Amino acid sequence: VFTTNPFDHLYRDTDIEAQSDGFTAAWANGHIESIYDKSMGWGAGGLYMQVFTLNVGLMWARSTPASIDLMGRVSDSLYQKQ
Repeated sequence: VFTTNPFDHLYRDTDIEAQSDGFTAAWANGHIESIYDKSMGWGAGGLYMQVFTLNVGLMWARSTPASIDLMGRVSDSLYQKQ
């Protein structure tokens, strides 16, 4: 439930903006984390990307060739998984 107009809070500086389930700025935007597993010897250290999670309960898309192409690819992918 939105108590105010959510579109008043969009930056509109990208082709697609969507609601995030991130509870902190790092979680909402994604960030790099590290891991160290001593049992792996010389290859014990590594990095991984903690990617944000979108919640498409609210989404805004600018009609550009790139965003139309992306929406088509997402639609095709979801259709093929049925």
